[in-house]
Amino acid sequence: MRGLRSTLILLVVVVGLGAYIYFVERHRTPAPEEEPNEPLFGFEAEGVSELQVTSGDGTVTELTRDGDSWQVVSPVQTTADDTTASSIASSLASLEVRRVIAGGEEDPDGPVDLEPFGLDDPSLDVGFAAVGAETRHLLIGDQTPTGSDRYAKLSDSDRVFLIASYLDSTFDKTTFDLRDKTILDFERDDVDVLSITVEDRVIRLTKDGDDWRLAEPWNVAADFGTVESLLGSLSSGRMQSVASEGE
Repeated sequence: MRGLRSTLILLVVVVGLGAYIYFVERHRTPAPEEEPNEPLFGFEAEGVSELQVTSGDGTVTELTRDGDSWQVVSPVQTTADDTTASSIASSLASLEVRRVIAGGEEDPDGPVDLEPFGLDDPSLDVGFAAVGAETRHLLIGDQTPTGSDRYAKLSDSDRVFLIASYLDSTFDKTTFDLRDKTILDFERDDVDVLSITVEDRVIRLTKDGDDWRLAEPWNVAADFGTVESLLGSLSSGRMQSVASEGE
């Protein structure tokens, strides 16, 4: 009897739940779909031809696109880190307005007081331009109280809006961050002579077909793995800092 009673109770619950879904939930007005964020720009990343990045420490770096690669043109002239520069261009092209805070339709009376948002003295300034177009600037101010967003505006508009805080790590780049940090740029397969000088001692190696030989101080076969490991370290070496810019 106890098993039959439990079965009947379960059956009543199931029937009641089904009736509720049929008579109530199916007539409930569906929740409105959340509107997507507003794209800030309408250009593609490949259309960005110039960047002017002012980092949090005040460093200003200017870059130009040269074909498929980027060049640092100020404060030094050198090859740029393509990945870092392209990431900034891509983030600009895909940037979305999370919410308008002031200066838009919500606050048409302007001018907007920028000081409460940290935009009277922006933390970051990212200038950008497409071919043949004037340079515009994305100005980034303080974090919101929750820390998930930052206040931002364009240099040619009073509208203050929110962008995602995680973009700080993309836009806050110094000149050293933006430059190519490769020490030696070469193809390993093209190397056929390697000379190492330690004080007054010279070790010279030459490539013989697919093998390496010591030419100085002795003429003997070299350890292939050791030489290739050395070449790998030379080709993958990266600068940790720049003490002084040469001519």
